[in-house]
Amino acid sequence: MNEKVAKKVNELRTMEVRAQYIERQLETINANINEFEIAKAALSEINNSNELLVPIGAGISLKMKIVEKEKALVRLGAGVVVEKNIDELAKEIETKKEEFVKLSERAQNELEKIINNINTLQSEVGEMEEQSG
Repeated sequence: MNEKVAKKVNELRTMEVRAQYIERQLETINANINEFEIAKAALSEINNSNELLVPIGAGISLKMKIVEKEKALVRLGAGVVVEKNIDELAKEIETKKEEFVKLSERAQNELEKIINNINTLQSEVGEMEEQSG
């Protein structure tokens, strides 16, 4: 393999690694979007019901009576919890979800560009190998 082909192959491998990284990022971003949608749906159900299924882990949920329908507790991290109005919280969730949707779109666009570059490089490497072989 000549030096030009080796350089193109290394560039191709680098792009493939980058594409895999972006795919993993997209999985995480989409999982967050899904989590926001679930949370928003649960908040909207509060007004329609007096009970809620609360997951406690290991696939187990408890049926709980809703005592407070106007406010929810939000974990901020480091053991800090604040009380927020449910309507405001639903708006915040929607805003965060929209930010993640935009992130997803940007990552998807970047991935498409990289895939196009990978296809171009693969063609170039194939042509170079045919010419040298």
